[in-house]
Amino acid sequence: MKKPSYFHGIIWRNIFVTLFLIVCISQVSMGSDDGISGKKKQSQKSYTNKEYTSNSKPWSYWWWMGSAVDKKNIDYNLKKFQEAGLGGVHIVPIYGVIGEEVNYLNYLSPEWVEMLEYTSKKCAELGLGLDMTLGTGWCFGGPEVDENSGSMNSQIQKIIMDGGKVNLDLSEESKYDYNQVQSVLAVLQDGSRKDITAHVNADQQLIWNAPTVPITLYVMRMEGPVFKVKRPAPGGEGYMLDPFSSSAVSKYTDGFDTVFHGNLRHYVRSIYHDSYEYQADWTPDLFEQFQKRRGYDLRLFLPELQEGSSETATRVRADYRQTMSELHEAYIQTTKDWAGENGLLFRNQSHGSPANWLDLYGIADIPETETFGATPYEIPGLTREPKFINNDQPNRFVLKFASSAAHVMGKPLVSSETNTWLREHFRVALSHSKPELDQLFLSGITHVFYHGIPYSPEEADWPGWQFYASTNYGPTNSTFFHQYGQNAYIARCQEALRSGKPDNDILLYYPIQDIWHTSPTKRKLYKLTAHNYKDWFMPFPIQKAARELDSLGYSFDYISDKQLLQSKTENEFLQTQGNQYKTLIIPKTTYMSIATLQAIQQLASDGARVIFLDDLPSFVPGYFQYEQRETDLNKVKYEIIKLPSDHLQLVKSTESLDATLLKWQVNKEQLNAHGLPYIRRKTEDGYMYFISNIYGGKDIDTYVPLGVMAKDVVFTDPMSGERGRAILQYKKGVKSMLLQIDQGQSLIIQTFDDSSAEQKPWSYIKSEEKPIEISGNWKIEFVDGGPKLPKAIETRELKSWADLGNKEAERFAGVARYSIEFDLGELSADDYILDFEKVKESAVIHINGHELPMLFAHPFKTFIGKYLKSGTNKLEIEVANLSANRIRDLDQQGVKWQKFHDINFVNIDYKHFDASNWKLMESGLIGKVNLVPVTLISQDQ
Repeated sequence: MKKPSYFHGIIWRNIFVTLFLIVCISQVSMGSDDGISGKKKQSQKSYTNKEYTSNSKPWSYWWWMGSAVDKKNIDYNLKKFQEAGLGGVHIVPIYGVIGEEVNYLNYLSPEWVEMLEYTSKKCAELGLGLDMTLGTGWCFGGPEVDENSGSMNSQIQKIIMDGGKVNLDLSEESKYDYNQVQSVLAVLQDGSRKDITAHVNADQQLIWNAPTVPITLYVMRMEGPVFKVKRPAPGGEGYMLDPFSSSAVSKYTDGFDTVFHGNLRHYVRSIYHDSYEYQADWTPDLFEQFQKRRGYDLRLFLPELQEGSSETATRVRADYRQTMSELHEAYIQTTKDWAGENGLLFRNQSHGSPANWLDLYGIADIPETETFGATPYEIPGLTREPKFINNDQPNRFVLKFASSAAHVMGKPLVSSETNTWLREHFRVALSHSKPELDQLFLSGITHVFYHGIPYSPEEADWPGWQFYASTNYGPTNSTFFHQYGQNAYIARCQEALRSGKPDNDILLYYPIQDIWHTSPTKRKLYKLTAHNYKDWFMPFPIQKAARELDSLGYSFDYISDKQLLQSKTENEFLQTQGNQYKTLIIPKTTYMSIATLQAIQQLASDGARVIFLDDLPSFVPGYFQYEQRETDLNKVKYEIIKLPSDHLQLVKSTESLDATLLKWQVNKEQLNAHGLPYIRRKTEDGYMYFISNIYGGKDIDTYVPLGVMAKDVVFTDPMSGERGRAILQYKKGVKSMLLQIDQGQSLIIQTFDDSSAEQKPWSYIKSEEKPIEISGNWKIEFVDGGPKLPKAIETRELKSWADLGNKEAERFAGVARYSIEFDLGELSADDYILDFEKVKESAVIHINGHELPMLFAHPFKTFIGKYLKSGTNKLEIEVANLSANRIRDLDQQGVKWQKFHDINFVNIDYKHFDASNWKLMESGLIGKVNLVPVTLISQDQ
């Protein structure tokens, strides 16, 4: 029976939206730079060098739990976000909170739409952007999805029988809501095959006068809908869409046209499609689509489709995978087209899908990747708790797929669902987040979305409303007190990373057919997920090629077959739809289509430079007439090897690859040789780099040659916004920059073709003197947080405030102010560095009334000399800890704060969350606080 429509009966009124609102939503600018409000307001104005646009600042997923939202708390939430320096939010309606059912708003009801409209206006007032998921939970689906448009699976049943008259009931295997025989293949004793589907009647009875010989039947059934929307909001429950049906998604978007009358663009900037978590491997018209696209009838190859290791089986299954990839791509393209027709941008995550990521990312206006888990950085002082860490680790070479498609196709924004399950709930510090952010920036990401913040009303008891699978970046988390510092850091980095154009020199071909042909011998779609890249990326030669190029110091983007076919040669450059490149590299590839190889041949013939690693491709993909097609492939290969060597090279070693690229004047950077991966962009007056010392395992203090021509170089510390001219050295025809960067630090490097206007020199350390320990009587005052403010403490020994004998401090989550006066005598050094042994977890420093840049990540040290004075100095340090001790206390008391429907609240292993047995986590300043006198290198030395 058809499910009742959630669009049916909706009464929608036409509204007048002013031009001001439209402009505000699409072109928002930064509002206040103040920190969050509380007992002590904390300012960041001193360290925000400019007014950043909404898109430069980080955004966040914003889960509307049960859509139990109201105007008062929408105001409260959004104001908090704006004060902390967020640039926008992305609404995702999901399951609700137990006890709040009376406040639930059904998805797309008039009341729900009213709240969306109100949110949009409020965002515009505050300078915040607004996106929304096109549905609830994930993936696309809901009550409007019926048996004709829901996700489908299939099964192939093998029946061995004697010949003769057959009367077989094929309905007995029905296990799903919808079960239909799609095809029946008879394989006779002599190997001959016959499609006998026409002998199945409406009651799914097979009636057939078969030959009187042993027969094997292969019965293909379509089953479904098979999977429901995951974590749906009220009013959004129902089956997931068929992700291989363009007509299904068109029908789905028609429902939004009914509700919004084409006005959705007045509320949100972009609609969003989440990562592929559909449970489907079939679609009703697959046999027809397959024959149209692959040239033969799949019904006759059901045995090979099901399993087997023969060449025929391998090729048939690869054809099946390619066909499903193309159908899902059409599904995504249909969604994008609908968004464009409605004046909306389209964000899409490709990962998890059985399709070519690059082509799916290339369709989106904003391609989006995702980080899941934590990377094992060896940064001194950075804690890594194996017990509380998911083993999934982000991989920089996999994250590059999203930015590669954006660069190749000319998309200015590349987003990321950031820090999903970074660590256990309530145990994620800003210092844990920062290197993961740096890895994203090094991967080309320019539009960070935190994952994320649940909508939580101001009156909700702590810890408020919680989402089960993320790092909570919201106001109920004690890290939010200092989150404005991280948000300002992101804004500075993303502003730099969005300047100019990407300047990767190399295109690296992604051989998707090799994956489709070498994946397991059972019939299955090979889903390329963020979790299983060790299966679909690591074992293949493209992974080796990517790492070799990176280690040699060359920058690259991946490119797909389809994107290659859309490229051309202009003045010896490879010109894609959105960028130009100096060289195309083909990693060792087994299967390649004739069309792709001919396109490569044409590019090289027209003057582009092409490198094949190890060998030319061996085979054509797929089954149809493959022997004849391989003869044709060999003819193209013969023509390719005759091309002149200054346009085509076959190289078999890393040394030869490096020599060829240098001969072809491809820019090579020496940063990688020091463990410093980089991303480089071309600007109007030079180049912009981002580097981070998160992989190298050592501090850097040396001259590093530039890979590009430059007259002047300026460094920017993205943590503080401090800028200064770099010291350059010209030696033996090579210009180098002096680079001092500690482990964990990052740096923005800007080169200029002419002189920079920046006159202030960068602060380089020549030598350090013996540290001066700041000691004496420290006063600790608890200024904001809960469950209540502990009494002030005085101590001469800096250790965790949870270990100072104050019971309230043991369970406190929030901010404490450390203060001390110390006598320095006469100032004698060029500058001084304030260096902390351990900060748990972030610190805002005031020295003699002057506020310094926030320290929220390793290394916890900063220049302080210009604020010091001879004689007595006053130092104040506001430290925010984690919420772990407070949640531990709640669980020990047995407080029932876990009150959420669906999955409720789980730990990182997806088991019941219980913090009652946790050990107390360190909080505050621990160990020595030192003042280090330093001698600086002058610019004329």
